[in-house]
Amino acid sequence: MDHQRVNVPSVNLVLGSQQNVAHSLQFGSIAISGNLNSGTEKRYYQFNVSNLVNNYLYGARNVNDIYLGIGSNTGISRSTLIYNENAPEHLRPKIVIAFLEEGEQQ
Repeated sequence: MDHQRVNVPSVNLVLGSQQNVAHSLQFGSIAISGNLNSGTEKRYYQFNVSNLVNNYLYGARNVNDIYLGIGSNTGISRSTLIYNENAPEHLRPKIVIAFLEEGEQQ
């Protein structure tokens, strides 16, 4: 059985630099705040990255590193809040990208 994980009240995508990841996570600019979806039996955070991607493709965005920043009610974030690549497949973080082809209607 999986161990109980603490509640994660906020998750953000943070723009940063590989030179100082800890500094980027604490003081970097938050690119996108995640929206918690807990209407199903699984809780997950959803991010709309459209503006971020468009800024990379057509704008002046030059930061290539994006980190997942986790907030906590206690002010302490632990690495065990997110399962890593060694976790069972159904527990690993996943990225799902949805898009519309030109000419499609919603």
